[in-house]
Amino acid sequence: MKKYILTLALLVAIPAQQSNAEWKFGIAVGLTDIGYDLTSTTADSASDISVSSSDTGGETSTIIDVYDTSYDATEITFDMRNGKHAFAYKTTDGSVDSFYDDKTPAWDPSNYNLGATNNVDREEWTLSYAYSFNANWSASIGIYEGTLDVDYTRGFSDTYYADTIDEYSWTGSNNGLHEYTSEGTFLAIAYQNRITDKLFWFAKLGFQTNDFESKDSFTYSDAFQAVDPAFQEWAVGYFADNYGMSNAQYQYSVVDRIVTEGDSTVYGIGFVYAFNPKNTIALEFETKTYSYDPADGGQESCVGFAYICDADPYQYAASVDEEASYVTLRYRYAF
Repeated sequence: MKKYILTLALLVAIPAQQSNAEWKFGIAVGLTDIGYDLTSTTADSASDISVSSSDTGGETSTIIDVYDTSYDATEITFDMRNGKHAFAYKTTDGSVDSFYDDKTPAWDPSNYNLGATNNVDREEWTLSYAYSFNANWSASIGIYEGTLDVDYTRGFSDTYYADTIDEYSWTGSNNGLHEYTSEGTFLAIAYQNRITDKLFWFAKLGFQTNDFESKDSFTYSDAFQAVDPAFQEWAVGYFADNYGMSNAQYQYSVVDRIVTEGDSTVYGIGFVYAFNPKNTIALEFETKTYSYDPADGGQESCVGFAYICDADPYQYAASVDEEASYVTLRYRYAF
Protein backbone atom coordinates (compact mmCIF):
# COMPACT_ATOMS: atom_id res chain seq x y z
CA MET A 1 0.00 0.00 0.00
CA LYS A 2 2.91 2.36 0.71
CA LYS A 3 4.21 2.06 -2.86
CA TYR A 4 0.64 2.61 -4.08
CA ILE A 5 0.33 5.92 -2.21
CA LEU A 6 3.79 7.14 -3.23
CA THR A 7 3.08 6.50 -6.90
CA LEU A 8 -0.27 8.30 -6.68
CA ALA A 9 1.43 11.30 -5.08
CA LEU A 10 3.99 11.38 -7.88
CA LEU A 11 1.27 11.19 -10.54
CA VAL A 12 -0.56 14.13 -9.00
CA ALA A 13 2.62 16.17 -8.51
CA ILE A 14 3.84 15.95 -12.11
CA PRO A 15 0.87 17.80 -13.71
CA ALA A 16 1.00 20.34 -10.88
CA GLN A 17 4.53 21.27 -11.93
CA GLN A 18 3.12 22.10 -15.36
CA SER A 19 0.23 24.22 -14.09
CA ASN A 20 1.18 27.17 -16.27
CA ALA A 21 1.37 25.06 -19.41
CA GLU A 22 -1.41 24.43 -21.88
CA TRP A 23 -2.88 20.99 -21.33
CA LYS A 24 -4.93 19.32 -24.07
CA PHE A 25 -7.61 16.83 -23.13
CA GLY A 26 -8.89 13.71 -24.85
CA ILE A 27 -11.37 10.90 -24.37
CA ALA A 28 -11.25 7.41 -25.87
CA VAL A 29 -13.85 4.65 -26.03
CA GLY A 30 -12.97 1.09 -26.92
CA LEU A 31 -14.42 -2.38 -27.30
CA THR A 32 -12.21 -5.15 -25.95
CA ASP A 33 -12.25 -8.92 -26.42
CA ILE A 34 -10.51 -10.42 -23.38
CA GLY A 35 -9.22 -13.94 -22.95
CA TYR A 36 -8.88 -14.59 -19.23
CA ASP A 37 -7.30 -17.56 -17.42
CA LEU A 38 -7.24 -18.00 -13.64
CA THR A 39 -5.57 -20.93 -11.87
CA SER A 40 -6.41 -21.28 -8.18
CA THR A 41 -4.46 -23.76 -6.06
CA THR A 42 -5.46 -24.56 -2.47
CA ALA A 43 -3.81 -26.84 0.09
CA ASP A 44 -3.40 -27.34 3.82
CA SER A 45 -0.33 -25.07 3.91
CA ALA A 46 1.75 -22.90 1.59
CA SER A 47 4.56 -25.46 1.67
CA ASP A 48 2.24 -27.93 -0.10
CA ILE A 49 1.90 -25.61 -3.09
CA SER A 50 4.65 -25.51 -5.69
CA VAL A 51 5.85 -22.15 -6.96
CA SER A 52 4.51 -22.91 -10.43
CA SER A 53 1.08 -23.92 -9.10
CA SER A 54 1.16 -26.82 -11.57
CA ASP A 55 2.80 -29.56 -9.51
CA THR A 56 0.88 -31.04 -6.61
CA GLY A 57 4.07 -32.57 -5.25
CA GLY A 58 2.15 -35.76 -4.53
CA GLU A 59 0.07 -34.03 -1.88
CA THR A 60 -3.49 -35.36 -1.90
CA SER A 61 -4.69 -32.21 -0.10
CA THR A 62 -3.81 -29.97 -3.05
CA ILE A 63 -6.74 -28.87 -5.22
CA ILE A 64 -6.23 -27.05 -8.53
CA ASP A 65 -9.12 -25.22 -10.25
CA VAL A 66 -8.57 -23.73 -13.71
CA TYR A 67 -10.92 -21.16 -15.26
CA ASP A 68 -10.23 -20.56 -18.96
CA THR A 69 -12.76 -18.12 -20.38
CA SER A 70 -13.26 -15.05 -22.55
CA TYR A 71 -15.58 -12.04 -22.44
CA ASP A 72 -16.24 -8.63 -23.96
CA ALA A 73 -15.63 -5.39 -22.10
CA THR A 74 -15.98 -1.65 -22.56
CA GLU A 75 -12.90 0.54 -22.19
CA ILE A 76 -13.01 4.27 -21.41
CA THR A 77 -9.92 6.50 -21.18
CA PHE A 78 -9.56 10.13 -20.12
CA ASP A 79 -6.22 11.78 -20.82
CA MET A 80 -4.45 15.13 -20.84
CA ARG A 81 -1.25 15.94 -22.69
CA ASN A 82 1.27 18.72 -22.90
CA GLY A 83 4.40 18.37 -25.00
CA LYS A 84 6.42 15.51 -23.55
CA HIS A 85 4.00 14.90 -20.67
CA ALA A 86 0.83 12.80 -20.66
CA PHE A 87 -1.54 11.79 -17.88
CA ALA A 88 -4.28 9.16 -18.31
CA TYR A 89 -6.99 7.26 -16.44
CA LYS A 90 -8.34 4.08 -18.08
CA THR A 91 -11.07 1.71 -16.92
CA THR A 92 -12.18 -1.60 -18.43
CA ASP A 93 -15.37 -3.32 -17.24
CA GLY A 94 -17.14 -6.51 -18.34
CA SER A 95 -19.32 -9.45 -17.23
CA VAL A 96 -17.68 -12.88 -17.37
CA ASP A 97 -20.81 -14.92 -18.05
CA SER A 98 -18.96 -18.13 -18.96
CA PHE A 99 -16.57 -18.13 -15.99
CA TYR A 100 -17.93 -21.37 -14.44
CA ASP A 101 -18.86 -22.91 -17.79
CA ASP A 102 -15.16 -23.08 -18.72
CA LYS A 103 -13.89 -24.50 -15.42
CA THR A 104 -11.62 -27.54 -15.02
CA PRO A 105 -12.61 -29.75 -13.23
CA ALA A 106 -16.10 -29.04 -14.56
CA TRP A 107 -18.52 -27.31 -12.24
CA ASP A 108 -21.74 -29.34 -11.78
CA PRO A 109 -24.78 -27.23 -10.78
CA SER A 110 -26.86 -30.38 -10.34
CA ASN A 111 -25.22 -30.76 -6.94
CA TYR A 112 -27.57 -27.97 -5.83
CA ASN A 113 -31.09 -29.27 -6.35
CA LEU A 114 -32.71 -25.98 -5.34
CA GLY A 115 -30.67 -24.00 -7.84
CA ALA A 116 -27.35 -22.20 -8.14
CA THR A 117 -26.32 -18.91 -9.73
CA ASN A 118 -22.99 -17.26 -10.52
CA ASN A 119 -22.70 -13.59 -11.48
CA VAL A 120 -19.10 -12.76 -12.34
CA ASP A 121 -17.75 -9.27 -13.12
CA ARG A 122 -14.19 -8.17 -13.81
CA GLU A 123 -13.02 -4.55 -13.70
CA GLU A 124 -9.60 -2.98 -14.17
CA TRP A 125 -8.36 0.59 -13.97
CA THR A 126 -5.01 2.32 -14.36
CA LEU A 127 -3.80 5.82 -13.57
CA SER A 128 -0.55 6.66 -15.34
CA TYR A 129 1.97 9.31 -16.27
CA ALA A 130 4.06 9.07 -19.47
CA TYR A 131 7.12 11.02 -20.56
CA SER A 132 8.23 11.14 -24.21
CA PHE A 133 12.00 11.23 -24.68
CA ASN A 134 11.63 11.87 -28.40
CA ALA A 135 9.24 11.12 -31.26
CA ASN A 136 9.82 7.36 -30.85
CA TRP A 137 10.54 6.45 -27.22
CA SER A 138 8.51 7.03 -24.05
CA ALA A 139 8.32 5.69 -20.50
CA SER A 140 5.40 5.55 -18.10
CA ILE A 141 4.67 4.83 -14.44
CA GLY A 142 1.34 4.27 -12.79
CA ILE A 143 -0.96 2.44 -10.44
CA TYR A 144 -3.27 -0.44 -11.29
CA GLU A 145 -6.20 -2.25 -9.72
CA GLY A 146 -8.01 -5.30 -11.03
CA THR A 147 -11.00 -6.97 -9.39
CA LEU A 148 -12.86 -10.19 -10.10
CA ASP A 149 -16.16 -10.43 -8.19
CA VAL A 150 -18.01 -13.75 -8.02
CA ASP A 151 -21.51 -13.27 -6.57
CA TYR A 152 -22.96 -16.76 -5.98
CA THR A 153 -26.02 -18.53 -4.56
CA ARG A 154 -26.42 -22.22 -3.74
CA GLY A 155 -29.63 -23.98 -2.63
CA PHE A 156 -30.00 -27.63 -1.59
CA SER A 157 -32.35 -30.01 0.16
CA ASP A 158 -31.90 -33.63 1.29
CA THR A 159 -34.83 -35.87 2.26
CA TYR A 160 -34.56 -39.02 4.36
CA TYR A 161 -37.03 -41.90 4.87
CA ALA A 162 -39.30 -40.51 2.14
CA ASP A 163 -42.97 -41.53 2.16
CA THR A 164 -42.82 -42.83 5.74
CA ILE A 165 -43.93 -41.43 9.08
CA ASP A 166 -40.25 -40.79 9.84
CA GLU A 167 -39.64 -38.60 6.77
CA TYR A 168 -37.60 -35.48 7.37
CA SER A 169 -35.43 -33.09 5.36
CA TRP A 170 -32.59 -30.61 5.70
CA THR A 171 -32.99 -27.53 3.48
CA GLY A 172 -30.20 -25.03 3.23
CA SER A 173 -28.36 -22.38 1.25
CA ASN A 174 -24.85 -21.00 0.87
CA ASN A 175 -24.76 -17.50 -0.62
CA GLY A 176 -21.80 -15.20 -0.84
CA LEU A 177 -19.38 -12.95 -2.66
CA HIS A 178 -15.83 -14.03 -3.53
CA GLU A 179 -13.60 -11.07 -4.36
CA TYR A 180 -10.19 -11.32 -5.99
CA THR A 181 -8.33 -7.99 -5.87
CA SER A 182 -4.93 -7.17 -7.35
CA GLU A 183 -3.39 -3.73 -6.95
CA GLY A 184 0.08 -2.49 -7.69
CA THR A 185 2.44 -0.11 -9.43
CA PHE A 186 3.98 -0.48 -12.87
CA LEU A 187 6.80 0.79 -15.05
CA ALA A 188 6.67 0.52 -18.85
CA ILE A 189 8.56 1.60 -21.95
CA ALA A 190 7.07 2.09 -25.41
CA TYR A 191 8.34 2.59 -28.94
CA GLN A 192 6.37 4.01 -31.86
CA ASN A 193 7.14 4.80 -35.47
CA ARG A 194 5.47 6.01 -38.62
CA ILE A 195 4.40 3.63 -41.41
CA THR A 196 2.72 6.29 -43.57
CA ASP A 197 1.75 9.91 -42.95
CA LYS A 198 -1.38 8.77 -41.09
CA LEU A 199 -0.57 5.23 -39.96
CA PHE A 200 1.71 4.41 -37.00
CA TRP A 201 2.71 1.27 -35.14
CA PHE A 202 3.78 0.91 -31.50
CA ALA A 203 5.03 -1.69 -29.03
CA LYS A 204 5.34 -1.66 -25.24
CA LEU A 205 6.87 -3.69 -22.44
CA GLY A 206 5.98 -3.32 -18.77
CA PHE A 207 6.69 -4.75 -15.33
CA GLN A 208 4.35 -4.57 -12.37
CA THR A 209 4.48 -5.44 -8.67
CA ASN A 210 1.19 -6.48 -7.09
CA ASP A 211 -0.51 -6.98 -3.75
CA PHE A 212 -3.22 -9.65 -4.03
CA GLU A 213 -6.20 -10.47 -1.83
CA SER A 214 -8.72 -13.30 -2.08
CA LYS A 215 -11.73 -12.66 0.17
CA ASP A 216 -14.75 -14.95 0.39
CA SER A 217 -17.75 -13.67 2.41
CA PHE A 218 -20.65 -16.10 2.66
CA THR A 219 -23.71 -16.97 4.75
CA TYR A 220 -24.64 -20.62 5.32
CA SER A 221 -28.02 -21.70 6.66
CA ASP A 222 -29.78 -25.04 7.19
CA ALA A 223 -33.17 -26.04 8.60
CA PHE A 224 -34.66 -29.34 9.79
CA GLN A 225 -38.27 -30.20 8.95
CA ALA A 226 -40.08 -33.43 9.85
CA VAL A 227 -43.38 -34.62 8.38
CA ASP A 228 -44.71 -35.84 11.73
CA PRO A 229 -45.52 -32.88 14.07
CA ALA A 230 -44.51 -34.88 17.14
CA PHE A 231 -41.15 -35.73 15.57
CA GLN A 232 -40.66 -32.06 14.68
CA GLU A 233 -41.44 -30.95 18.23
CA TRP A 234 -38.95 -33.46 19.62
CA ALA A 235 -36.28 -32.38 17.12
CA VAL A 236 -36.69 -28.70 18.01
CA GLY A 237 -35.97 -29.49 21.66
CA TYR A 238 -33.14 -31.90 20.89
CA PHE A 239 -31.24 -29.47 18.62
CA ALA A 240 -31.81 -26.60 21.07
CA ASP A 241 -30.47 -28.56 24.05
CA ASN A 242 -27.47 -30.15 22.29
CA TYR A 243 -26.45 -27.58 19.65
CA GLY A 244 -28.05 -24.29 20.66
CA MET A 245 -30.22 -24.20 17.53
CA SER A 246 -33.43 -22.18 17.39
CA ASN A 247 -36.51 -23.87 15.95
CA ALA A 248 -34.29 -26.66 14.50
CA GLN A 249 -32.39 -24.30 12.21
CA TYR A 250 -29.12 -22.41 12.19
CA GLN A 251 -27.21 -19.77 10.25
CA TYR A 252 -23.70 -18.33 10.32
CA SER A 253 -21.69 -15.85 8.26
CA VAL A 254 -17.99 -16.31 7.56
CA VAL A 255 -15.25 -14.18 6.03
CA ASP A 256 -12.07 -15.93 4.92
CA ARG A 257 -9.09 -14.19 3.44
CA ILE A 258 -5.73 -14.85 1.75
CA VAL A 259 -3.25 -11.97 1.24
CA THR A 260 -0.07 -12.32 -0.80
CA GLU A 261 2.07 -10.51 -3.36
CA GLY A 262 3.69 -11.12 -6.71
CA ASP A 263 4.53 -9.53 -10.03
CA SER A 264 3.40 -9.42 -13.62
CA THR A 265 4.72 -8.65 -17.09
CA VAL A 266 2.90 -6.78 -19.85
CA TYR A 267 3.51 -6.95 -23.59
CA GLY A 268 1.66 -4.99 -26.24
CA ILE A 269 1.68 -4.09 -29.92
CA GLY A 270 -0.72 -2.05 -32.03
CA PHE A 271 -1.51 0.36 -34.81
CA VAL A 272 -2.90 3.90 -34.82
CA TYR A 273 -4.57 5.64 -37.76
CA ALA A 274 -4.96 9.41 -37.57
CA PHE A 275 -7.83 10.82 -39.63
CA ASN A 276 -6.78 14.28 -38.46
CA PRO A 277 -5.21 15.77 -35.30
CA LYS A 278 -8.47 15.38 -33.35
CA ASN A 279 -9.71 11.94 -34.47
CA THR A 280 -7.77 8.67 -34.30
CA ILE A 281 -8.52 4.96 -34.12
CA ALA A 282 -6.26 2.27 -32.71
CA LEU A 283 -6.10 -1.52 -32.84
CA GLU A 284 -4.09 -2.99 -29.97
CA PHE A 285 -3.11 -6.45 -28.75
CA GLU A 286 -1.88 -6.78 -25.16
CA THR A 287 -1.09 -9.66 -22.85
CA LYS A 288 -0.57 -9.67 -19.06
CA THR A 289 0.79 -12.52 -16.94
CA TYR A 290 0.38 -12.40 -13.14
CA SER A 291 2.07 -14.75 -10.66
CA TYR A 292 1.49 -14.61 -6.89
CA ASP A 293 3.37 -16.32 -4.07
CA PRO A 294 1.64 -19.11 -2.10
CA ALA A 295 0.32 -17.80 1.22
CA ASP A 296 -1.38 -19.09 4.36
CA GLY A 297 -4.74 -17.71 5.42
CA GLY A 298 -8.25 -18.87 6.21
CA GLN A 299 -11.22 -17.97 8.37
CA GLU A 300 -11.01 -14.37 9.53
CA SER A 301 -14.40 -14.06 11.26
CA CYS A 302 -17.53 -16.06 12.01
CA VAL A 303 -20.82 -14.64 13.27
CA GLY A 304 -23.96 -16.58 14.15
CA PHE A 305 -24.36 -20.26 15.06
CA ALA A 306 -22.14 -20.68 18.12
CA TYR A 307 -21.59 -24.42 17.62
CA ILE A 308 -19.67 -23.56 14.42
CA CYS A 309 -18.30 -20.13 15.26
CA ASP A 310 -16.89 -21.12 18.67
CA ALA A 311 -14.78 -23.85 17.09
CA ASP A 312 -11.18 -23.19 16.06
CA PRO A 313 -11.12 -21.18 12.81
CA TYR A 314 -10.18 -23.21 9.78
CA GLN A 315 -6.93 -22.51 7.96
CA TYR A 316 -5.72 -23.21 4.45
CA ALA A 317 -3.24 -21.92 1.88
CA ALA A 318 -3.73 -20.68 -1.66
CA SER A 319 -1.91 -19.49 -4.73
CA VAL A 320 -3.30 -17.76 -7.82
CA ASP A 321 -1.94 -17.27 -11.33
CA GLU A 322 -3.69 -15.06 -13.88
CA GLU A 323 -3.20 -14.48 -17.58
CA ALA A 324 -5.19 -12.04 -19.70
CA SER A 325 -5.00 -11.16 -23.39
CA TYR A 326 -6.73 -8.12 -24.88
CA VAL A 327 -7.70 -7.22 -28.43
CA THR A 328 -9.01 -3.65 -28.39
CA LEU A 329 -10.47 -1.38 -31.04
CA ARG A 330 -10.38 2.19 -29.71
CA TYR A 331 -11.55 5.60 -30.93
CA ARG A 332 -10.07 8.78 -29.44
CA TYR A 333 -11.21 12.38 -29.75
CA ALA A 334 -8.90 15.25 -28.75
CA PHE A 335 -10.50 18.48 -27.54
